[in-house]
Amino acid sequence: MRTADGHVGPAAIERMLVGREAMILVVAGVIWVAGCATEPSAVDESSASSRVAGAEEARRDIAAGRLELHAWGLATPQRSAFGRVLRERLGVHLREVAGCCVGGDELNQIQAYNRVMTAEIERRFGPGVVARLRDEAATAPPATGPAG
Repeated sequence: MRTADGHVGPAAIERMLVGREAMILVVAGVIWVAGCATEPSAVDESSASSRVAGAEEARRDIAAGRLELHAWGLATPQRSAFGRVLRERLGVHLREVAGCCVGGDELNQIQAYNRVMTAEIERRFGPGVVARLRDEAATAPPATGPAG
């Protein structure tokens, strides 16, 4: 709306800015979803081989004495806390292996790796230990001091 002297009033400017911010958020969301969202891959030979590869990689790590879980997606304070409690209490490393744009064969491989590794971690430290630590980390207050 214009004022009597022909200028745009503060209320109109505020509505335009809010509308612009909303549009920017919508566009950013669409770009993010289009760039990172993936359809679940069809069960085919390729996805089966990626699951086998992930499971075999986990078995090799276990045989070599390495216990770790693989993480993907955007890093969060909860995931940092989960990694910290895994390391401090169980000696298990949480390794980031992919960003937010993961799907298909790569996701199948990561999930297969984590299934085999979680089974080994729970065999050594007790059933449900990974889920309990993840839940604990999700509700823990944020860490203070230098990251490490």
